[in-house]
Amino acid sequence: MKKIILILLMAIGGFNYLVAQEKQIADAIYYGGDILTMEGDNPKYVEALAVKNGKIIFTGEKTTAMEMKGNTTQMNDLNGKTLMPGFFDAHCHFGSFS
Repeated sequence: MKKIILILLMAIGGFNYLVAQEKQIADAIYYGGDILTMEGDNPKYVEALAVKNGKIIFTGEKTTAMEMKGNTTQMNDLNGKTLMPGFFDAHCHFGSFS
C-alpha cells in the first residue's frame, strides 16, 4: 500500500512539474552555426539557443528550440559562424596605464 501511495505521489508531482513548465515563446532563436556555451570544464557546443526578455531560456537541439518559435520570434541563422558568450570586465587598474 505504501508503494502505491509513493508511486501516486511521484506521478502527481511529475504532472505538476509538467503543468508548471508551460510552453515558452522565445523572442529570438539562434541556429546554423557553432554555438559555444562554455558549460563545465570543457567547451560544449549546442545546435540552437533561444532567448526571451534578454535571457537565455534554452540551449540544445534545434528541434526542441523550434518548439519555442512563435509568430514574433526572430529567427537568426548563423550561416556557419560561431556564437559564444560575451565577456565583461567590471573593473580596471588605471594605475597600470601610463
